[in-house]
Amino acid sequence: MFSLVNSNEFAQRADAEYFCVNNHRFVITFAAGVAQPVTWDCPRCGQSAQLAGSQAEAPVSDANRSHWDIVRERRTLGELADLLSQHDAQPKP
Repeated sequence: MFSLVNSNEFAQRADAEYFCVNNHRFVITFAAGVAQPVTWDCPRCGQSAQLAGSQAEAPVSDANRSHWDIVRERRTLGELADLLSQHDAQPKP
């Protein structure tokens, strides 16, 4: 006869935090003691994400840059806020 013993022991786990080029943050759980990959595909946008705290920076190619990335290269958030205020102040037709 079989003896049923409730001896479910789960493996130790460690969470790894990743950030993608679109500033999405997500956490992947790995078994403790396992080497965590430096890059992982973002589940929201599919872009390559970097392990938080890793020194290697993934190069952002032109194919991965969004319109927002290009705008942020040319303008600060303060400048963008000023432009939005000016646009909102214009009379609407």
